[in-house]
Amino acid sequence: MKSISTRIVKNLIILVMTSACSVIGARDVVEAPVLGVNYANEELNLESSNQPSALLELDPSRLAFEHISLEQGLSESSVYDILQDSKGFLWFATQDGLNKFDGYDFTVYQPISGDDLSISANFLRSLLEDQNGMIWIGTNGKGLNRFDRNTGQFQRYLVVPGDPQSLSNNVVHTLYEDREGTLWVGTGSGLNRYDRQGDQFVRYRQVDPEFNGLSSDVVRSIFEDQEGVLWIGTEGGGLNRFDRASETFSHVRHETSNPNSLSHDDVMAVFEDSEGILWVGTDGGGLNRFDPSTQRFVHFRNDPSDPNSLSSDFVSTIFEDQSGVLWVGTSGGGLNIYDPEKEQFMRLQYDPNDPDSISVDWILALLQDRSGEIWVGTFGGGINKLERSSISFALYRRQNQDPNSLEVNLVWSIYEDALGTLWIGTQGGGLNKFDRETNSWHSYKKDQNDATSLSNDIVKTVIESQDGSLWVGTYGGGLNKFDRQTEGFTHYRHASNDPRSLRTDVVLSLLEDRQGVLWVGTLGGGLSQFDQATQSFLHYQTEEGDP
Repeated sequence: MKSISTRIVKNLIILVMTSACSVIGARDVVEAPVLGVNYANEELNLESSNQPSALLELDPSRLAFEHISLEQGLSESSVYDILQDSKGFLWFATQDGLNKFDGYDFTVYQPISGDDLSISANFLRSLLEDQNGMIWIGTNGKGLNRFDRNTGQFQRYLVVPGDPQSLSNNVVHTLYEDREGTLWVGTGSGLNRYDRQGDQFVRYRQVDPEFNGLSSDVVRSIFEDQEGVLWIGTEGGGLNRFDRASETFSHVRHETSNPNSLSHDDVMAVFEDSEGILWVGTDGGGLNRFDPSTQRFVHFRNDPSDPNSLSSDFVSTIFEDQSGVLWVGTSGGGLNIYDPEKEQFMRLQYDPNDPDSISVDWILALLQDRSGEIWVGTFGGGINKLERSSISFALYRRQNQDPNSLEVNLVWSIYEDALGTLWIGTQGGGLNKFDRETNSWHSYKKDQNDATSLSNDIVKTVIESQDGSLWVGTYGGGLNKFDRQTEGFTHYRHASNDPRSLRTDVVLSLLEDRQGVLWVGTLGGGLSQFDQATQSFLHYQTEEGDP
């Protein structure tokens, strides 16, 4: 039985569903995640995606985290990596199995004794989805796994003694796929490049650093910059720059006599932001910003006397959100948000007196999902989800002289489709489409001269089905199916002489279940189930005297 909790923030109603998890070994039933959220509102308030300064000016105590742990179905409370795949599912690597979250439930993948097609280990460190839709999982001592969602099976890659084309080490710290589709695997014994054709690996080891080899065999991070340069962060060997043509490495190390060198040789995270700036997180030397023009590093370190300095010198992860804000996760210091104008940090840390603060200060992974929510994987504190609805809002309303605006100010529903486009149902303004990338609006309204136009301008609800179709429920015009190619609508309306038509033309709610069945909630006509094959409806209504 799912439990539903409701939070109302600035007129936006957000539903969060949790339930007990299921445990699966090698095989899984493929289900579609809930990619959209419906909101009820009178005027349209949306998070501002282009105002990073608003976030930086907030009091950290205003930022509320939702905590997700064992009680909500997570298998274990240390989350080493987070992935959102191309289908919208969230994946979490823990010390006790692989967790898949569909917005409602957790599915846990764990080893099954005697089943070589199940995942090889419980203790997982890294996750990646490749360009072919395969999920790769790095383990802490039991090699690399590739999960095929079509078959529900795992393929294991392990060290094979005497085989130089097998994985070089069974501890897989990090995974990365470059722009050419090459998979790179960072292990406890060197860097591995996966050869897809041969289903084998090419190893790069610390044979002799003096002859352009890898500077250390413990590879902690891999990142490809905008120029196509592959950067390798190592434990004890600093930063390596890989030359693909010669297959050699140049080394960037800490030099005690050079204050502009890398601050520490234990490199845990490498990241390039949208401005082309390379950031390097170290285990003990804080955060480094690399200036490629001068080949110098600027250091950001913890200063106990300065509350605006980096909270800890042990940096575990770095990422940039959709609005251009840089987030830095640390071991023991919580989260940091970087202010580039002031070159200082805002700290988000555990507060025992604040139940909405982050659960612990040991940060392992960061991810922003398609809806803009920030997910934080921690050591021992489960998953934290930042309620960005408490950060900032931009108001969108009807501008009488501007056709590129919301059609009317009374909004019944908002839906985000799989491509990130927002669809807004209005009172009398039809269906509005908002493209956040281009900041452009388009309205679809009833046209008496066009039989394929929207059937009614009062739109109560919008959803996207698994096949990508957009369904629109109207008040008085029945159900509409939108064809994205032709931009025309197919109408499903009540017909008095057809018992398999809609019972009423007032559609208040829509839902597609996990089997792909569309359900239609009406005003006065009960609940209807749509049969795709016959293009007709099966009705469920109350019967007097029938409990």
